[in-house]
Amino acid sequence: YGHDQALKNNQDFFGDFRRRAYRYRITKEELRKSPEKYLWFGKMSQFKTMEIYKDFGPINLIYSQWLGYLQYSNDQYYGAETIARYQADPQVIFVYAHTSGHAPLNDLKQLASTINPKQLIPIHTEYGDYYCEHFDNVTRLNDGNTLVI
Repeated sequence: YGHDQALKNNQDFFGDFRRRAYRYRITKEELRKSPEKYLWFGKMSQFKTMEIYKDFGPINLIYSQWLGYLQYSNDQYYGAETIARYQADPQVIFVYAHTSGHAPLNDLKQLASTINPKQLIPIHTEYGDYYCEHFDNVTRLNDGNTLVI
């Protein structure tokens, strides 16, 4: 919701990005009608959405984050306790699929070229300062800093 409000409230900055991003949006009604046609990509904190749809029948949950997160409390990682409980929930087919969160530089360059952002802000990286060597539109923020548009 917060991201959507930021897009709406800053159309001068984001242009038609919101319209383009939502062009292929699936409604809840479409999802309920034919859930087998869709894959939903979410994060642990979005477990409430999973709760809605598991009431319509079993859901497949492919978990591809570090398994250690599931040992934390919701206070530390919101949704961790709920996702951990899904491992024993008969309405959830829980599958762990290891994936790496480390993107190679060429993949990042291809993503940036495809999206063509006005600003590129490196996050969750130990090498944020190096982005300026490879991208022209980098804005660096330190942890805790807020981007003012």
